[in-house]
Amino acid sequence: MKVIVVTSPGGPDVLKEIEVPEPELKDDGVLIKVAATALNEPDLTARTRSLPPMQREYLGLECAGTIVKVGKDVQRWKVGQEVCAVLSGGGYAEMVAVQEGLVFPIPKSISVEEAASFPQVACSVWAALFTEDKLSSEYWLPAGRNSRLIAGETILVHGGSGGIGSFAIQLAKARGVKVIVTAGSDKLEFCKTIGADACISFNYKDKEDDFIERVNRETGANKGVDVVLSSLPIEYMARNHACVKQGGTVIKINGCWMLPKDTRRASTPQAKKVNSELQANFNIGVAGFRFRNLEERAKVVEEVKKHVWPLIEAGKVKPVVHHRFPFAKAAEAHRLMESGKHFGKILIIPNDRFENSRIEQS
Repeated sequence: MKVIVVTSPGGPDVLKEIEVPEPELKDDGVLIKVAATALNEPDLTARTRSLPPMQREYLGLECAGTIVKVGKDVQRWKVGQEVCAVLSGGGYAEMVAVQEGLVFPIPKSISVEEAASFPQVACSVWAALFTEDKLSSEYWLPAGRNSRLIAGETILVHGGSGGIGSFAIQLAKARGVKVIVTAGSDKLEFCKTIGADACISFNYKDKEDDFIERVNRETGANKGVDVVLSSLPIEYMARNHACVKQGGTVIKINGCWMLPKDTRRASTPQAKKVNSELQANFNIGVAGFRFRNLEERAKVVEEVKKHVWPLIEAGKVKPVVHHRFPFAKAAEAHRLMESGKHFGKILIIPNDRFENSRIEQS
């Protein structure tokens, strides 16, 4: 089968297609013929820093396709079913093996390729904001709460036009949450069309640009938001905390941790002291999804199937696919994502399928 590998740490041009044997199928797994996979920020990090994507040889944290083999212990899935899955890596391939508990049916209202845009973002956002299960002793929830964000509350989503941001906007709105977003000035209208209540023009690369005053104005009397969902660099921690009400939470979605605003003291942690704060404050816990164990990830998958998939099928949460590339142009896909000019998700599709779809459309 063909896979895309990172030949050495570096820019997009280090991505190369090679031939390798099919992945080994375990007794509790399914083998999926990949129709599409989607890019995620950790793919770029793994490529530039030569970091193994969750101890797997190949990139790709989600995929969609058709089951072609099942392990002898698998009962819930059958050969021929179209599915999507959240992965520990390996999605940039024509075939991928995955444990059956990490597999989803394709939502009825969307195509199999579009479904590839959902598993990773759905699980990440759900685990960060809405999960009903504490999952582990490290997982922090406000006292008396079953989830971190509930209807009637307000969230600030940074990077509202990206894959995580566009999904978080739609899911939060579908669950009755007021959504404030930051994004580039050319992307604010898009954020409004998918449900954002208030949009703030912000460029994190401009150190003079800020969002605190506008957020406080949008929440009335400087009350602040209940949750900040942030993908910003860690030096923005103090500014994020300035936007959160007492008892609220700042969640760094791609950092796999969160920091609740401490009601016991007035000080805001400084960026350089965050790691020690995380160790010292008993209210700190894991907010991510990828680094959880298999059992916890499977629990999140079941919750997403129960609560999020019906919203997709009802059209309340829609796939946002900016562009599709064939495997042969994976480097172009990475360049587009790094440019920040995309909206939502970018897909890469096995070459044969991509060419066949072009012929059918012509």
